[in-house]
Amino acid sequence: LLLQTEIMVQFFSNQKHENIGILGRILPIFASNYVKPEFSCFSRFLGENMQTPSEIYASKMNKILEFTYTQDRNREIFTINCEKAAYDNIKNFEFHIKEIKNQGRYPHMVSFMNKLHGHAVRIAGAIHGWNHARPHEIPITESEMQAGIDLAVYSFSHADLAFNTELRQTKK
Repeated sequence: LLLQTEIMVQFFSNQKHENIGILGRILPIFASNYVKPEFSCFSRFLGENMQTPSEIYASKMNKILEFTYTQDRNREIFTINCEKAAYDNIKNFEFHIKEIKNQGRYPHMVSFMNKLHGHAVRIAGAIHGWNHARPHEIPITESEMQAGIDLAVYSFSHADLAFNTELRQTKK
């Protein structure tokens, strides 16, 4: 899913998937103990060396850490910029969330909503880091930012279920 962000966004924005809580059901596949190479549905994750998704993830993270990890106080700080269209997109999302919050329909989620645009940026940054070996050398694209926003929006209904003590599902 992280390799093909358009498919990931379509998958997670599917209302039926959201209603059945698909996210919690698919997370275990990223744990190598649960992934068996003989499962054909994982074949696109497995290369010639039969890496599991978590091994691929570890490899990506190690490559990033090779040039960023240090305990030196005088280390170089890398900044990941974004395209103007991506910046405009996240600012519009932040404005939209403030409008929803100001309507007063979600008093139980004010803290969550205050941080949702930042959550979207972090997701976009993770996607960008996955897409580029040296993510600070290339700005976050509009499509990466949109993917982050779409996934943050996806989390909204789950947060509503988690924080709303009046809902029947929350009480079970």
